[in-house]
Amino acid sequence: MRGIAWNCRGLGHTSTVQELKSLIRSRAPDFLFLTELKVDANPLVRILKSLHFYYNICVPSRGNAGGIILAWKVGFIFECISCSCNHISGIVYSDPASHPWFLSCVYGPPYLHAKKKFWSEFLKIGDRFGGPWLILGDTNFVLNASKREGSSGRDPFIPIISNLMDTRGLIIMSIQGDNLTWDNHRSGRLHVKSALDKGLVNGAWLNLFPRAILCSTQTSNSDHRPLCLLSDGPATKVKRFFKFEEGWTRDPRSNLVVANAWKSVNHN
Repeated sequence: MRGIAWNCRGLGHTSTVQELKSLIRSRAPDFLFLTELKVDANPLVRILKSLHFYYNICVPSRGNAGGIILAWKVGFIFECISCSCNHISGIVYSDPASHPWFLSCVYGPPYLHAKKKFWSEFLKIGDRFGGPWLILGDTNFVLNASKREGSSGRDPFIPIISNLMDTRGLIIMSIQGDNLTWDNHRSGRLHVKSALDKGLVNGAWLNLFPRAILCSTQTSNSDHRPLCLLSDGPATKVKRFFKFEEGWTRDPRSNLVVANAWKSVNHN
């Protein structure tokens, strides 16, 4: 199973749409979660259907702000339990088919008061499910000061969210690539990077997917890096051994290739 979560910072530009298509083609996800659409979702839905994402749940943007969508392909079986402008949560029945688990795709609010209210209420949804749980997306918080660069001052939300995570046994998934997934792209002292995008899981989910990893991907059209979920770990690279094909000798160009190869090496 593969998934992508990306705060795309608006899909009103052709370059961002093209980057999204390229990301989908290279990563071949079974489900896709996009936040901050900032546009009418209908054209996006048509694009996603052309890429075989035939099912979706969308919470539209309010004016030019917000907007989230979870889309998935045939074979990924998802039942939505709860959704709002900040999350889409439900049960995944397809992988593994014998053991359903809870998926929450989140777009956390950025302001302290809204953070307290959202996370306190949102985590109760997972409590009611009580099984394997994955939280994926732009959480808009860090769990410790080391997950920020260039930002000074104390973050009053860190002890609050740390306590909420600890009481539920949630841990952060490791990320291959740059785990400081948000970059304000400013220079000098104004440059700030932060680990806002992440995956949070409980022990039961890790037991289902012990090899699961997240990968962060470079982007040129957003200040957030996309996160790619690989439930079975990275693909194993098969070493290919060289084999000489006799048919090559019937091509007259092979004489030139061999001659140039010998000339490129000094033989004592």
